[in-house]
Amino acid sequence: MSKWLADVSPWDRAVDVAARSIVTRLDQVRRSLKRSVKRPGVAENVHQLRVWSRRADVALSIYEDMLPPKRLARMRRTLKQVRRVAGRIRDCDVYAERLAGANGRWPISLCSERRKAQRKLAALFEKLDGGRELSKQLRGLIDRLHDRNKLSRETYSAHAQSSLQRLIPAFFASSPGENSGDEELHRFRISGKALRYALELFSGAFAPKFRNGLYPALAVLQEKLGSINDLVVGQKRLREQIEQTRDPALLGELSQDSAETSEELERARQEFRSWWTPVTAQELQTGFEEFLLPVRA
Repeated sequence: MSKWLADVSPWDRAVDVAARSIVTRLDQVRRSLKRSVKRPGVAENVHQLRVWSRRADVALSIYEDMLPPKRLARMRRTLKQVRRVAGRIRDCDVYAERLAGANGRWPISLCSERRKAQRKLAALFEKLDGGRELSKQLRGLIDRLHDRNKLSRETYSAHAQSSLQRLIPAFFASSPGENSGDEELHRFRISGKALRYALELFSGAFAPKFRNGLYPALAVLQEKLGSINDLVVGQKRLREQIEQTRDPALLGELSQDSAETSEELERARQEFRSWWTPVTAQELQTGFEEFLLPVRA
């Protein structure tokens, strides 16, 4: 399923585009959840489950003012559960990419951790009645969306502009300084994700440059910050193992892995700082600002 909305016009009703946005994303969450449970050994299924659950949550956030509060809160709680459980599996998969040897064999403790996390995902799938409960929640949410907004004439373009006028300043306000630590980089990454997924929802309201020029810059930013985050999480796991192990041989291997990870992490930080300069930030901000002018027929 494409992350872009096809066949939408800037002058469509915002409520109609909202319904399509929410349905497509939550339907993909349901499909990814089923695939992750039915084919537990495929890491990409869990990765896509995490990505689509975040996309769905951004869609709910963007159209929050149109949605019934109680149903919205319930759906967001469900998505949070899915992300949290899937996140434990995804952390194992990412960490395993660093630890697995040439034969691809995982450490026994990591295998055990992933199996435990996979069982929790299967239990959540069962709790959601194989995804049917998610579909039921979605139908109720969309029905109430239409009921609450049947007289609304707000356009898709107008809603896109008002949303971006909030998201864009928040993104640039979270931009890290030269000496910012990993926590600040992580917050910037989260803010960038929210803006990136919003661009996917709003691309149909603007000229092609919006999708072809601005979006790729955010994708690069997410890739660089994602690499840093993976290394930070991996380093934390290594240090925990070093503290717990009593095997001298294993301790030596872990210490070497930790030293190599530290070096790689520092290189990733420097690469990001060399790329995300004040000039780069200003150019991107200027590019966004030209799209916040009213769209005229």
